[in-house]
Amino acid sequence: MAHTHQVQAALEEVLSVLKDVETGQRGYLLTGQEPYLQPYLEASAQLEARIASAQALTADNLLQQERVATLRTLAARRVAVSQEAVRRRRSGDIDGALQVVNSGRGKQVMDAARAELALMKAEEQRLLALRMAEVKAASRRSATFAVLTTGLVLALLATAFVTARRAGRKVRASERSLRSSLVAAEQSNRELAFQKYALDQAAVVAVTDAQGTITYVNDKFCEVSGYGRDELLGRNHRLVNSGAHPGRFFDDLYATIAEGRTWHGEIHNRRKDGSLYWMDTTIVPLLDAHGLPERYVSIRYEITERKEAEDALRRSQALTQAIIEGANALVYAKDLQGRYFLTNRAWRSLVHLTPEEAEGTDDVHVFGPVVAQRLREIDRQVLESGETVVTEEVVVIAGRSRTYLTSKFPLREADGTLYAVCGVSAEVTELKAAQREVQRLNTQLEQRVAERTRQLSEANQELEAFSYTVSHDLRAPLRGLQGFAQAVHEDYGERLDPEGRDYLDRIIAAARRMEGLIQDLLDYGRLAREELRLRPVHLSTAVAEALGQLASEIERRHAVVSVQEPLRAVMAHPAVLMQVLANLVGNAVKFVAPGAVPRVRIRAERLGDGVRTWVEDQGIGVRPEHQERIFHVFERLHGQESYPGTGVGLAIVRKGCERMGGRCGVLSAPGGGSRFWFELTAAPGGAA
Repeated sequence: MAHTHQVQAALEEVLSVLKDVETGQRGYLLTGQEPYLQPYLEASAQLEARIASAQALTADNLLQQERVATLRTLAARRVAVSQEAVRRRRSGDIDGALQVVNSGRGKQVMDAARAELALMKAEEQRLLALRMAEVKAASRRSATFAVLTTGLVLALLATAFVTARRAGRKVRASERSLRSSLVAAEQSNRELAFQKYALDQAAVVAVTDAQGTITYVNDKFCEVSGYGRDELLGRNHRLVNSGAHPGRFFDDLYATIAEGRTWHGEIHNRRKDGSLYWMDTTIVPLLDAHGLPERYVSIRYEITERKEAEDALRRSQALTQAIIEGANALVYAKDLQGRYFLTNRAWRSLVHLTPEEAEGTDDVHVFGPVVAQRLREIDRQVLESGETVVTEEVVVIAGRSRTYLTSKFPLREADGTLYAVCGVSAEVTELKAAQREVQRLNTQLEQRVAERTRQLSEANQELEAFSYTVSHDLRAPLRGLQGFAQAVHEDYGERLDPEGRDYLDRIIAAARRMEGLIQDLLDYGRLAREELRLRPVHLSTAVAEALGQLASEIERRHAVVSVQEPLRAVMAHPAVLMQVLANLVGNAVKFVAPGAVPRVRIRAERLGDGVRTWVEDQGIGVRPEHQERIFHVFERLHGQESYPGTGVGLAIVRKGCERMGGRCGVLSAPGGGSRFWFELTAAPGGAA
């Protein structure tokens, strides 16, 4: 009897290993991750040893030996189906792997293996029952013999005594054997109870009669379905029918089990709360003495999460396939022999191949031997380096030269083994043409810039010559004119009549204006061409110097100038900054209504990384349409009689600010005064 239990345990180990093969394969197909394949690899390695153990334990039973041989064949077929599915999944052929699973070959083989194991277990149970029957028969024979010997005790006392002693010894031996059988039977019952408990923890189990009426459900059935046991017993499985399967599905199921055959499949059921769930279901008919089903046992495992994962995987695959197929770029993959096993619509359209024609073709057939050799060389670089290689490839297709920017990278198995090269190619023919056009335009632009630079250089040289002429050739006669006019005024002024003195005063004033204009033009030209070295300058220092330069004019006009502290430090050229301030304050003092006292305020404020300085007055103001003009050279809004000047002062302000990296402007209205401002970069730390 212990031997029977050893055989049954060995058969259970064979079934467990086969399940591990199936589970490992499913996990890897769903995730594509190598750790999920570990149960499959370990189970494949252990399978033959487990079958050999069962074969050794049944060596004395010819029938069982034949069944072991059949089981070994079925196990090999099951492993072969899993190997094919895993191989396709590893190569990226996910649809092919799913086709292997959906073909049902693995399930059919597994069902046959389960049936063969069930027959072997049943045979062992039959042998166990025979052994126990022999023990009971021996016990009955011993009791009968004892009764007969009692009737003959008076006649055959001596013989009976001896025989009784022998019979007693046999009875005691039989009793001991019976007790051993009872212990073994109790152990078997405990083992069956343990197996039932283990099964109940994971599986949904139900038993129905021949008409499909539920006669037994375990706790797991109630837990998963949401129904109580009293709601299920006496009903049939239509209670959990979701309506998701067509009627033909259940017709085939009932036809299979009615013929006494095991049915295995996946059923979509509905819980009591209305939610749906999936069950992996096996229904085994239990046959009566005439070979007809008298009960049905169903064992189910909930696979809702797995089905949801499969659906998510299918959606992900469909999305990935749609993206690859819809991409304008060429997407393709080649195995280590250079044969294409993945191409998208753009690639096939380019080379005019159908999906069937593209499968298994190579570069020689598509592009010709010359281009194929170049492409193979790039593939070789990818495989040898194991890194991404980016190239520009020029190919001639349908008589047209095309340029492609291609990124090729290796594909690896989970263990790191290279098995393919994948490429993504984007046509850049028009982009390359555009780049060449841009290069041509850049060359032309560089030539024009060089020409303009030459012209500017010549203009600067002419400006230098002009400045020299102004400062020397024009100033010399002007000084002579001023000197002689002043001499005439001093020596002969009293002899001239009023008209002559007026003419002389006009000559002296015109010469003075000419000298101021020449000086302003020289200052403006110097700002335009000289290199300025900027350093921190405090506005307080520059304002003090500018007011000192204008002191006589301020005093003459009785102007009131106020400085609002604190002022700040800026990055500037000291002389240019002082000139900008002097020009702005000078204008503020000059442009006031006749008889009015000039009032000027100077202040500064921080704006981001810069400092804005304000010179505000209460003068005559500037119309909005003139506020831009006044910063141009020789732009004047008033005659010399009203407000004398050269028309260059504000142009110097703008040029000076620009050369110091800043800017300037004005806010004004006629009769409302003007607020001139200039903005320069703040000095680091705010100190000069």
